[in-house]
Amino acid sequence: MLTQIAVLKGATVIGTTSSEAKAEIARKNGAAHIFGYEDFAERTRAVTDGRGASVVYDGVGKTTFDGDLEAVATRGTIVVVGNASGPVDPVDVNTLNTSGSLFLTRPTVADHVRTPEELRTHTDEIFGWIRSGDLKIDIGDRFPITEVAAAFTALESRATTGKIILEH
Repeated sequence: MLTQIAVLKGATVIGTTSSEAKAEIARKNGAAHIFGYEDFAERTRAVTDGRGASVVYDGVGKTTFDGDLEAVATRGTIVVVGNASGPVDPVDVNTLNTSGSLFLTRPTVADHVRTPEELRTHTDEIFGWIRSGDLKIDIGDRFPITEVAAAFTALESRATTGKIILEH
């Protein structure tokens, strides 16, 4: 969904994936370039004429963070949104300076949706895109609510794609 929203807002999306199957999903959702985790920083620099990405959204965490520092542009922003490979190691703030005066954040929804009005503004925009067909929701799997542990295991294994639905 993040890829689709970024494209809707005019971004050129560079994605990283662990498999060709996930790369195909990224392409379907509008990613212009898809690279593996091993060389994404170098390849991101190559497709941006050496500048790097303005923003890096990282849902993997520990194993990709050092590459994020290399892939992001001077005065760029790294947004750590997940830790599929484990949490990012503590960061020496001087690394942000020596890597190009970078910005780093680890947001949480609770700090960005603090009032009912903020929630309504965001949900109105998202549901508007869904109604118009501009944002497509992919349901990857369904689990009975009694198998919530299995759903979390599937998520943590990074074997899932799309949203997971828990059914009662």
